[in-house]
Amino acid sequence: MKKVLVFAGTSEGRKLAEELAEQRIASIVSVATEYGHELMAEAVKASEYISVHTGRMQMTEMENFIKNSEVRVVVDATHPYATEVSENIKKACSNCGVELIRCLRAAYQENQTNISSNLVIVPSVEEAIAYLNTVSGNIFVTTGSKEIGKIAEQIDDTGRLYVRVLPNTESISLCEKAGIKGAKIYAMQGPFDAETNRLMLRLSHAKYMLTKESGRAGGFAEKLAAAEREQVTTVVISRPAEGGISFQETLVRVTELCSGEEQKDISAEIQREDENRLRKRQESPQKTDTIQLTLVGIGMAGNKKQLTGEAAQACEQAEVIFGAERILASLDWVKTQKVELYNADKIISYLIEHRTVRQAAAVFSGDTGFYSGAAAFMRIMGSDMQYMHTDNHGNNILFKLYILPGITTVQAFSAKLGIQWQDIELCSIHGRNAYLMNKIKHGGKLFSLAGSSEDIRQTAARLMKYDLGEVKMHVAVNLSYDDERIYTGEPEKFLDFSEKGLIAFILEKTGNHIPHFHLPDNFFTRGKVPMTKDEVRAVSVAKLMLKPDSILYDIGAGTGSVAVECANIIKDGTVYAIEKKPDAAVLIRKNASKAVCDNLFIIEGTAPQAFGELPAPTHAFIGGSSGNLSQILKQLYEKNRDIHIVVNAITLETQSEILAYIKEKNIKNADIVTMQVSRCEQVGDYHMMKGENPVMVVTLSVSAECIKI
Repeated sequence: MKKVLVFAGTSEGRKLAEELAEQRIASIVSVATEYGHELMAEAVKASEYISVHTGRMQMTEMENFIKNSEVRVVVDATHPYATEVSENIKKACSNCGVELIRCLRAAYQENQTNISSNLVIVPSVEEAIAYLNTVSGNIFVTTGSKEIGKIAEQIDDTGRLYVRVLPNTESISLCEKAGIKGAKIYAMQGPFDAETNRLMLRLSHAKYMLTKESGRAGGFAEKLAAAEREQVTTVVISRPAEGGISFQETLVRVTELCSGEEQKDISAEIQREDENRLRKRQESPQKTDTIQLTLVGIGMAGNKKQLTGEAAQACEQAEVIFGAERILASLDWVKTQKVELYNADKIISYLIEHRTVRQAAAVFSGDTGFYSGAAAFMRIMGSDMQYMHTDNHGNNILFKLYILPGITTVQAFSAKLGIQWQDIELCSIHGRNAYLMNKIKHGGKLFSLAGSSEDIRQTAARLMKYDLGEVKMHVAVNLSYDDERIYTGEPEKFLDFSEKGLIAFILEKTGNHIPHFHLPDNFFTRGKVPMTKDEVRAVSVAKLMLKPDSILYDIGAGTGSVAVECANIIKDGTVYAIEKKPDAAVLIRKNASKAVCDNLFIIEGTAPQAFGELPAPTHAFIGGSSGNLSQILKQLYEKNRDIHIVVNAITLETQSEILAYIKEKNIKNADIVTMQVSRCEQVGDYHMMKGENPVMVVTLSVSAECIKI
């Protein structure tokens, strides 16, 4: 079987392979790194027509691979800035006599760059750095890891650099070799929406953002929008000039070559079409088409009875309806054309290619605002619910978004059970850890979507493990469909649950298991391990100012009393109890289990070495430092320069060390409180106050911008 070899350096390469697979055209996708291989894993698993070659190839290796793999056509879908790779691909194809198609990533239109008034466009990395060396302030770099070495070498001060790279070992290693480490590296997979970009600009205190013109797929518009809102100057390295054809034109050409159809000179056709469009554009004013795209929540089963009148009308009036196969099948009463697409980018691309459509609908099960694919459209359109696309010929398409809600699973499920749902806590464990035990332990009701029957078995087992066997479980399978099943019982009943279908469940617990905050000292198992006492613990936790999604390091956790108190507050976040003594770790484990803290994890080791690959903390409590306080603080600030830290200092040595640190770093607004607690004891017929050791509670909430690490 003749194959298509796709050199994939952008998302277009993966999308092309998926589109070809749907037409039963085999492709080999060549990726440079293991991370690229991971991104292709789902596509390979889903289709026998897709395979992956991992590893960079030089020109001669490319030639040998093409000759030995029965390649019919080669597609260069590498990054626009990967000019050396593209040149090697071109030479290899020429030497092998194989047709080469250059697939271009859609560019961001120049006439749209007025989204940012603070824009500097330069032709190269060298000129970008030359400009940045004439100004001052931190720089947020989003050019990718390959340029980091050159940027770090030429910039006047590498301390100004904060970089965002892919979350793989190679990228992080390149950053570290360039002298950029710790909290100055944001290892994340994009593209990112404007709000995420804004947050990262704020975290890095950036005055400038250095980026490339990565096109719509690379989130270029969102970068510009974020920079404009944060009043950050964007320095853009312009895209190298290159020839090629669009993604859609590439797909058509490859399909023709591999399906035996008569080959066409598509380049000539495209040139003629471009000339015709240019002539028409010169003869008539710029054209703007408007497409109304309605996102419809169709409820549970998709039958017409469950839809609102407005939702049913939107489906009937649409010229085309998009959705997943199962959902479209439930709309057999609608005669409108249906297209099996549910990805936001693919639907928008389809409408751009079929611009005669003026009214379309995308349908989603349940409600559009509850764990729905509709969220992706909202991110693209923004708060004004509109999106303007301008093609290469100056014609515009204005997308106007409308959202219609539907009946959610939690609404339908509650109605079936005859219970109110305004007091139900909503979450989902479908592909995520929601720390359900920590949420239900205080009493009340909790609803969750499940990915499979395995989620039900695990939830039941965890309820039993944490002694929550009195919790009532309600499990629904294929709710509102013809084969709907609903089961109710104690957790033990669901340990062997094996039903298949769309699964959701509600947990009900009456009464409180433990208080939300401020546990008494006698709640904790202590042994001979020191413990932060009741009153000091209450003040220290209050000083931490935790949020529901905080990530906390409890360093020198002892019995885990502070870690447990914090885990009760952090319902959606995580607590890492770091402790070097094995006997103390045993006590933490017992106390965490007793308090039903499934969001508390024990890290055995000495800080700061024990931090390792833990996620960056938002908060830290230091109850014991083993003489490493300065090193611990240094590592914490490297992980997150805006971390909120509370230190408990009991010994004079620790108190001296923290005061010296504050003076050395010139921290002006540290909060220092000394607590002296006395407890009443009865001695015979008398009552006497017995003093506890005084404790200094130090809060370092200052932004680390002034701390010279």
